[in-house]
Amino acid sequence: MRKELKNVANHQKKEGPYGSTLPPPAAFDPDAPESDDYEAFEQQRQVEIMHEQDEALDGVFKTVGNLRQQANDMGRELEEQH
Repeated sequence: MRKELKNVANHQKKEGPYGSTLPPPAAFDPDAPESDDYEAFEQQRQVEIMHEQDEALDGVFKTVGNLRQQANDMGRELEEQH
């Protein structure tokens, strides 16, 4: 029984707990020179998101400006009525 458990444990050490081998720790190093295109893709996506947010903020800025102008107009009208 011990021999069987030892064989199973050794087998899992070599192949991992689910039967597949794990990549070496160096494969997870972000500073590795052989990085894939995922980093570039992610950076491009972040730029696109920031651009979309800038456009949305521009719309909010214009809306707030319109509301401010309407509030000023209403304030003047109220002053004129009194």
